[in-house]
Amino acid sequence: MDRSKYIREVMGQLNDSETYRELPYDPKWEIQTHIKRVLMEAKDRDLIDASLYNYLLILHPVTPMLYVLPKIHKTLIDPPGRPIVSEQGSVTSHISIFLDGILRPYASSAKSYIRDTGDFLNKLSEIHVPEGAILASFDHVSLYTSIPHDGGVQAVSSTISADFSPARSTFLTELLYIVLTKNHFMFHDTHYIQCRGTAMGTNVAPTYANIYMAHIEESIIYVCHHFGQVLRWWRYIDDVFLMWTGSVIQLQAFHEFLNSMIDSIKFTLTFSPTTVNFLDTQVTISGHQLVTDIYVKPTDCNLTLDTGRRTRAVLTMGDCDSYRTRVVLTMGDCDSYRTRVVLTMGD
Repeated sequence: MDRSKYIREVMGQLNDSETYRELPYDPKWEIQTHIKRVLMEAKDRDLIDASLYNYLLILHPVTPMLYVLPKIHKTLIDPPGRPIVSEQGSVTSHISIFLDGILRPYASSAKSYIRDTGDFLNKLSEIHVPEGAILASFDHVSLYTSIPHDGGVQAVSSTISADFSPARSTFLTELLYIVLTKNHFMFHDTHYIQCRGTAMGTNVAPTYANIYMAHIEESIIYVCHHFGQVLRWWRYIDDVFLMWTGSVIQLQAFHEFLNSMIDSIKFTLTFSPTTVNFLDTQVTISGHQLVTDIYVKPTDCNLTLDTGRRTRAVLTMGDCDSYRTRVVLTMGDCDSYRTRVVLTMGD
C-alpha cells in the first residue's frame, strides 16, 4: 500500500465521528492528573499499596501513535486497515496491563471460550454430527471499536462483583473506564480520542472484548428461543463457530435476531451443509464425524524461503518442523504432510 492510499485509509476511519474525535492538544498530562487523583484515593483507602501506586502511575508518559495494518487476507487491492494504537509507555499502559492480569481468568472461563486452534480441534473431536446438521460461523463486524463503554464496563462489573468487595470492584471498573475513555493518540501531528469501543494495542482489549461477548451470550443469546437449535457454540474473541440443527430459514432468523440485539454490534453469517472455515481450519462433515484441513485464504501468497545460504538452514528446518506440526495437528496424520508443499533444502 503506497503512502497516499495508506493516509486515505486512516483518515477515512478517523472521520467516523461516532468512533473518533479530534482534539486541539495532547491530553496526556490532564489524564495523568486524573489518574493520580484516583490512585491516591485508592491508596488512602488501602485498596492498593505504595508499590502498586508507583507502578500504575506513569510519570513520563509518551503520546500513543495510531497506525493501521492492511487486511490483505480480505483483498490485495486497496485492503481495509486494522487500526492499532501503540500504547507502550502511554499514561494508561500500566493500568491496562494490571487490569488484563486480573480479568483474563474471567474471559477464559466463558462457556464458549476457544483458546487457539489446538483447543478448537480438541473440542471438535468430541462431536457426533446428527443428520441434517448445518455448519456455520458468525463474525463480529469491527467488534473492538463497536463495544459501547457503558455496556462494556457494566459487563465487566457484573462478571467480577462476586469475587471482590464493592469498593475494590468499583475501583477496578473505574480504572477500566479510564483506559476506555482516555484512549488518546496522534496521527499526522493531530491528536484524537476514541469515543467508542477499545483500541487494538492496549493490553486489556482482547480480555475486555471476550468478557463483553460472554456477558451478551449469557444474558441474551443462550436464553433466546433460537438457541435451542444450536448444538455447539464456540467463540474465539469475535469469531463464532456453531453447529445448527434447524433449517436454513431458522438459521437466518437467528442471524437477524443477533443483529437486532445491540445497535453497534453486528454479525456476518457464513453457513454450509458440508464445510465451513474457522480460524485457520477448514471443517467438513464426513458421515457423523467432522474432519479438518488447513484453511488457506485466497489471498495467501505462498511465500517460500531462499535456502541457498547455510546461515538459513536452521531457520528453514524450524519452519519445516513448525509447518509439519501444524498439518499433523489439523489433519491428524503424518501422511497428510507429504501431500502438502514440500520445502526443498539446499546443499
